[in-house]
Amino acid sequence: MSAAYRHDLVELVTRLTRCIDLKTFPEMSALYLPDAELVSPMGVIEGANTIVEFAQRNHEQYAATQHLVCGTTVEVEGESAVVVADVVAVLVPVAEEPGTNIQLGSRYELATAHIDGVWRITRQTITPLWQRTPMG
Repeated sequence: MSAAYRHDLVELVTRLTRCIDLKTFPEMSALYLPDAELVSPMGVIEGANTIVEFAQRNHEQYAATQHLVCGTTVEVEGESAVVVADVVAVLVPVAEEPGTNIQLGSRYELATAHIDGVWRITRQTITPLWQRTPMG
């Protein structure tokens, strides 16, 4: 695997979470192939535009979000790759009340394809690992 491929694939996960945190949801579509799938405990969602709409619906209600990506591994085989990353998300319902933050730990697995010099997501699997919600 070339260092450039690894860099591009790690950057793909980072760009995905940044789109959510910056609420630039329309930019997310370019990260997926049009027929991509998202697999989560809520089921399977098909199509890049539907995935983006799902992400927007689930995150736009928060005053802020922050996704921290770590522990990323990359396995490249030809023009496809699998990227696995641990993601810690902090969801802030009301900015002025930090005690209401929700914290989530998940594992993202991205199956990707290298097409026309760009890595794009063909299938994203989100596996929740833990959750911490405000007490009250």
